[in-house]
Amino acid sequence: MTNAVLEGIQHDPLAQAIAGALALANEVAAANGMNLAETRVAITEETLEGALCWQIYYAPREYINVRGGDLSVYVDRDGTSVLRVLFGQ
Repeated sequence: MTNAVLEGIQHDPLAQAIAGALALANEVAAANGMNLAETRVAITEETLEGALCWQIYYAPREYINVRGGDLSVYVDRDGTSVLRVLFGQ
C-alpha cells in the first residue's frame, strides 16, 4: 500500500473500526482452528440485540461438497469486543 492510503486509513474512523474488528475476529477465528490463509472472509454490518455491530464471516475457500467449517464472529461497532461467536454445521 502506498503511504497515502495508509495515512488515509489512520484518519478514517470507519476504516479503523473495521480494521480493529477484523483483527479481533481473526484472533477468535484462529483460536477456533480456522486456517485464515484458506478462508473466504466477508464483513457486513448487522444489528444484534438492538445495536449495530460487524459480522465477520469465515468460510472455506473450497466449499463444494463441504458441510460446515464456517464461523461468524460478531464484533461491536467500535471493533473492540466480541459479542457472539457462531459455528456453522
